Amino acid sequence: MPSLDYKSKPADIFLIAGGPQSKNTKAILAEVLKSSQKKRPTSLISATASNDNKEFFLMLSQILMDAGAGNVTLVPIVRRFDPAKAKDICSRVTLSLSARRCGFGE
Repeated sequence: MPSLDYKSKPADIFLIAGGPQSKNTKAILAEVLKSSQKKRPTSLISATASNDNKEFFLMLSQILMDAGAGNVTLVPIVRRFDPAKAKDICSRVTLSLSARRCGFGE
């Protein structure tokens, strides 16, 4: 089991409900990104519920970039999972988003 570093402040967790077309999605994500106190924070998307669907990732990454994110990366969990690659990606980002797909491409 990996050791946890309790010396640093735990990351803030934001739970956001609604879909990509919800009325305030961009404004809410902009506030979340602003909380990182970085100009264009790097972000990752874990899209396991969409089976790492590329179109879904591209849609969400554009929404994040419109809200102020810098580089957005997909962490492949379902189709081409590589634990070392996933750990490397996770170590380099400011914000991670776990997306639950609802009705996309079905």
